[in-house]
Amino acid sequence: MRKKNNSQLDVGFANLDKCTEALNLLRDGESVLFSGLWKSAKAFLTANLYSQLKIPFVIVTRGVKEAEQFIEDLDLSLPGAAVEFPMWEVLPDSKTKPDPEISAQRLKTLYALCTDKKTPHLIVTSIGALLQKSVAPKELKNTAYTFKKGDTFKFNDFISTVFSLGYQRAEQVERLGEYSVRGGIIDIFSLAHEAPLRIEFWGDTIDTIRTFNPTTQLTEHPIDSFHILPADETKFYAANKVVPFMEYLPKSSVIVFDEPPELDKRISQHLPFIQQAPHYFSTRETIIRESERLTRIGLEVSGQSSEPFFKTPHHVMFGTTAPHFLDLITQEDKKISSVLDESLKEIDSLLDDGYTIVFSFNNIGEQQRFFEICTDKKYERLTRCKAVTSHLSGGFVFPETQFALISDQEIFGRYRVRRTSKKFRYAAPVREMVELSLGDLVVHANYGIGRYQGIQKINQNDTIKEMIVLEYAEKSKLFVPLMHSNLVRRYVGCGQDEAPKLDTLGTSSWQRKKKAAEEAVYDLAAEFLEIDAARSILPGYAFEKDNAWQREFEASFIYQETPDQLSAIDRIKDDMESTKPMDRLICGDVGYGKTEVAIRAAFKAVMSGKQVAMLVPTTVLAQQQYKVFTERMADYPVTIEMLSRFRTGAEQRQILKLAADGAIDILIGTHRLIQPDVKFRDLGLVIVDEEQRFGVKHKEQFKRLRRLIDVLTLTATPIPRTLYLSLVGARDMSLINTPPEDRLPVHTYVTSFDEKLVEQAIRRELNREGQVFFVHNRVNSIHKMKLKLQHLVPEAKIEVAHGQMHERELAGVMDMFRSGVIDILVCTTIIESGLDIPNANTIIIDRADRFGLADLYQLRGRVGRDKTRAYAYLLVPPNRVQSEQAHRRLDAIETHQELGAGYQIALRDLEIRGAGNILGDRQHGHITAVGFDMYCRLLKNAIAQVKGEPIPQPPQTVVKLGIEPEISPGYIPSDVQRMGIYSRLQDIVDIHDVDILHDELDDIYGTPPEDVQLLLDVVRIKLLAAEQDIDYVEIKDGKLILKRGEEYVTENGIKAYRVTDKSFIKKTDTVKSILKGLPPCVRISSDRK
Repeated sequence: MRKKNNSQLDVGFANLDKCTEALNLLRDGESVLFSGLWKSAKAFLTANLYSQLKIPFVIVTRGVKEAEQFIEDLDLSLPGAAVEFPMWEVLPDSKTKPDPEISAQRLKTLYALCTDKKTPHLIVTSIGALLQKSVAPKELKNTAYTFKKGDTFKFNDFISTVFSLGYQRAEQVERLGEYSVRGGIIDIFSLAHEAPLRIEFWGDTIDTIRTFNPTTQLTEHPIDSFHILPADETKFYAANKVVPFMEYLPKSSVIVFDEPPELDKRISQHLPFIQQAPHYFSTRETIIRESERLTRIGLEVSGQSSEPFFKTPHHVMFGTTAPHFLDLITQEDKKISSVLDESLKEIDSLLDDGYTIVFSFNNIGEQQRFFEICTDKKYERLTRCKAVTSHLSGGFVFPETQFALISDQEIFGRYRVRRTSKKFRYAAPVREMVELSLGDLVVHANYGIGRYQGIQKINQNDTIKEMIVLEYAEKSKLFVPLMHSNLVRRYVGCGQDEAPKLDTLGTSSWQRKKKAAEEAVYDLAAEFLEIDAARSILPGYAFEKDNAWQREFEASFIYQETPDQLSAIDRIKDDMESTKPMDRLICGDVGYGKTEVAIRAAFKAVMSGKQVAMLVPTTVLAQQQYKVFTERMADYPVTIEMLSRFRTGAEQRQILKLAADGAIDILIGTHRLIQPDVKFRDLGLVIVDEEQRFGVKHKEQFKRLRRLIDVLTLTATPIPRTLYLSLVGARDMSLINTPPEDRLPVHTYVTSFDEKLVEQAIRRELNREGQVFFVHNRVNSIHKMKLKLQHLVPEAKIEVAHGQMHERELAGVMDMFRSGVIDILVCTTIIESGLDIPNANTIIIDRADRFGLADLYQLRGRVGRDKTRAYAYLLVPPNRVQSEQAHRRLDAIETHQELGAGYQIALRDLEIRGAGNILGDRQHGHITAVGFDMYCRLLKNAIAQVKGEPIPQPPQTVVKLGIEPEISPGYIPSDVQRMGIYSRLQDIVDIHDVDILHDELDDIYGTPPEDVQLLLDVVRIKLLAAEQDIDYVEIKDGKLILKRGEEYVTENGIKAYRVTDKSFIKKTDTVKSILKGLPPCVRISSDRK
């Protein structure tokens, strides 16, 4: 997390007479146009004026990205003070609803404006958001509610109110705009709050209010009050209860127009939408008229024009400029080192001229590295200048006050500004394989493959019991008590054409299949461990421990690492510092930060004097990784090169010579890297990126490499979590399964090809200044598709990219798209592997029915890699019947679009393609025979067995208390959730976990009723008894009988203990006390255990 700077920098604006005069004019309501402001100087001036005027400010920028950057710039002077008022990302006539995150931010800002008149709000918005009308203040106040602890409100009326505000009822609240009801508890994810709320009623009184984590569903913090805002903004537009945004602003407010002529151009670009939907948008004339009742400020670089928002403003001219060396950054032939030398020389000369210099860095690591360079290059006095941590749009030089603010991009020659992310707090919870739908194939651990027919209440021994009903071959039925739902798992096999036969009850076929699978996984486990043992005796190179540069380098990462990333990095370092050659597999969802993990490993290798080779499957990805590695290591003397068909023959020969001489530290390339003529002087690490994209021949060559040097393999094919957990200890694997900061799910739609929809999707993206991938995987008709799109969106810049293009042409197109020159890239699946273009946030896939599930998932992963909401449209031909397999693939990709969906996608992909890429093809048939979950359980046990490790097992103690407690549907209404709790109970091996489960139940569902408390106590009794090797516990006729095999556990020779309590809860308490207090003479020695 970046640290905020709590002190405002003194740029010197306040000391200038013209600023004092301008302030007086503004206090009198006059309009002022400030010009000659470069980059972040605009924000510094605005912050100065806002701090002195102490009235509401609204800053209007050209677009969303400019608004976000203005807030970053303001943060250096006014940390955390500015809020963004965003625009919808959907078109007015679109069937898609606005993103709830955006609606929440809009409504919170509007609500603050109409209810808190005392605070001088500081709001930054885009001209697009200003044009969009907002819910009328009166309507918002009438549909917003505040509740406090202790308030009395009829429970059912509360639920009706929540529903009327547009909240959607769900079994479990995970997303904004959802609510659920369980007994007297209501969970709601209000648009007014950052976390969902759990409200517990006592009758009709609000008893407690607490926030909870939607991933774990567990309480985080108690609070005293909460707000509920409407969940559906669209209904106000349908009822025409909307007004221009500026009606929310008091007359004393200041509206700041950043580059007025640019804003007017953007209004012109919105004109088609304004004309199409006047009830959604204000007109240009309305914007100008509304602004005239407010105090207006204009900010400009050049000061050429103030139209259309000012007629005769007072003009104040400043002389802030870009640092003189900034133009070096755009010169392609300039090396980073030469840019840095020029920068240091220019900055040092500013000190000679009496300037006050402040440096701005992304983080402390970058600052430390810069000051180290200054010392090395004899510019030591620069290290005594003030340094701040921020993410500025750019620095500036202000001759009038002899002040210079120099940012990292001017120092290191980074032309592209990198902005930080606000943290996105939650990912969707991982779904377990206990979730079942009617008709699903299931596996019962003891009876084999059947079909789930739901849950029924069955009369058993004059007692009504909930039973899972399974159908087997010949229509036979098996009734499984819900208590034993841990024995039932959804069947996932291997291969879409291999639907298994149902097993036959009363035969040994299931046991035979299970036995064969057990033998197979034992062999696999032994093979894994043999390979590991063989590698451990090979002489490898132990890389050095992290040095100061490594620590600085890692500290300079501008994003917050996820826990999974940090864990993977730690494991890699342990491997590299060992003498055993590393062979680690990193499995990570698309865009979850595998590249940064690889970058740190490569840097560590170079710091130890070793060379690094990075293999990637495509030339496009090689080019991207080359740019990423080069920029990331720009501050260090690391030589990086690329070897692919994007290099000429002469360039390739020169690169090969340098690599052989040891003059290249990191060489990135395609399979060209494993040709015989590629030689390294001292190769220490090989990184294989996107391993799943390489063929069998190349993988065999990788195997040979693994015996000699450290190998780090990255795969973007998500691995099922259960398989990962079963393989831990047998293969060196790390799973990156937590989403990066601020990552949002990609909204995914499967629909027929429709030109109107394609046009809308493209225009929406271009309207927010984004870019579009259009995937058309047919080279012979790709140019025809480009012409069709050009007809639909004539103003868009469109280019084509495919693998048959000449190297230079393809490289040029990709560079233009990456730099934002091209709006729409019509391309083949050449973009599938690892391409990272944060500004491209809409992907349209033509003939999506022809793609495999994993391909669709990888393609969707090309968008949504920034904090902007992304959209994926999967187009299929209209009026054409899809195959069953295509339908299943498309249904899976559309259904699983939340963060963390890689787990479900991996299971579905496993069904379609098999697990040969991880386990080898020999295991394919056994997974099909017993199901994936059962296979993983067997594999986990086999690995433990081969390693000689104990296998924890739930106790098998028989407990008879004269009652069979159950979880009532009245306590936990959801069948799936009840089954999940039963499964957890049956699998518990540590008594402490029972207490944890009790606390979770109390938190999520309310105080457990007596039946549930008894159920928990039965498990506690089983665990306590198992500690004593007691396998039979019974209460009969007021006596407690304990048996170990056929032997009674006695008290002074008496076979039974007295239990006279009438309450079952007291009885179980007595049993637990007896088990805990057994005299030493009956305890089992460690030898007997």
